[in-house]
Amino acid sequence: MSIPAVKESDRYRVELTQLSRNAPHSTTLNFTPTFKIESKPPLHLDHPATEVRVEDMQGNPIFYSHGYTLLPGQKLARLHYTLRPQAETFPWNAAEVTFIASGFWDDKGKMASAEITSEGLQLGFHKLTLTPSTTKMKHRKTNLPSLIELKIEGAGDAAMWARVKALSPRLNLAAFSDESLAHGSMDNRGMSWGSHAEARDWTANSSWSGSPKPGSVFRVALVPETKPDEFEFIVDVSTAQPK
Repeated sequence: MSIPAVKESDRYRVELTQLSRNAPHSTTLNFTPTFKIESKPPLHLDHPATEVRVEDMQGNPIFYSHGYTLLPGQKLARLHYTLRPQAETFPWNAAEVTFIASGFWDDKGKMASAEITSEGLQLGFHKLTLTPSTTKMKHRKTNLPSLIELKIEGAGDAAMWARVKALSPRLNLAAFSDESLAHGSMDNRGMSWGSHAEARDWTANSSWSGSPKPGSVFRVALVPETKPDEFEFIVDVSTAQPK
């Protein structure tokens, strides 16, 4: 495969832009790949998690240590480049998620109010706190500042916790402005849980960035894990360019 090389899916375009020899005068082939990714619509807000896995042609893993090093006599390597969309910025459809709170933005579109839904209560969620954001951080893609901070808490027995985890293993949240598609961007700032005797308690924290329409619907949903896209490149490392 010649470099640069491009692979595409419905969601991403991945380009292997460069293959660099880290030690050009060594008898072993030590190299580093460089990738460039492009998210396709409607993933324009996405900042995917990336993973690179390297193997020789026999399927033996090669681990990174100042580059990837092939065994003597080998020159081909298989590169697996995996992209996983962020659950909180993925354009979920309403049928794919579980709504746990619902309300409205105020008449200035700056602050939202909401209450836990009956389904959220059935899942053990019992407290929702919305506050104006005090951070000056802007979302990576939209360059819009955070408007609100969201904290939602729940408690229940082990079976209830298992139900919540089955719906959203990392307690990821997304916000919806209507009945159809997630909007804006939730930056999930962490989740925690504890256990004592037969009881469990859990908390999810997020911030929301966007430009909501004043008076529009504000709905919060638990969202599942996203599915990754994997791209495979087979390269001749002997052709890599010296650094």
